Amino acid sequence: MFTTFYLVTVDCFRHHTLAHVPSSGRVYSFGLGVYGQLGLSDTNKRTSPCSIKPPWISNGVSSPVAFTVRLISAGSNSSLTYVEEEVSFAEKVIYSCDA
Repeated sequence: MFTTFYLVTVDCFRHHTLAHVPSSGRVYSFGLGVYGQLGLSDTNKRTSPCSIKPPWISNGVSSPVAFTVRLISAGSNSSLTYVEEEVSFAEKVIYSCDA
């Protein structure tokens, strides 16, 4: 049985690729990992996408605090994932500036 995911964001550089699947909240990487740029806690080469275990997902279960991946970026020897914490409207603080 297969699960369908919709891929929205892919970024690649010379020797590695990142992919974000928003329906699962996961980021995957593959390619050369000689500098640890795959985010998989090693320097091995991966020929198929491997799920990065980010701090916002614990033991395969989403954190009680909701995070949303906003950006992924693959550099020459590095990777970046930018996430934002989801805050309910009741918790938001709105500042105004009166002149």
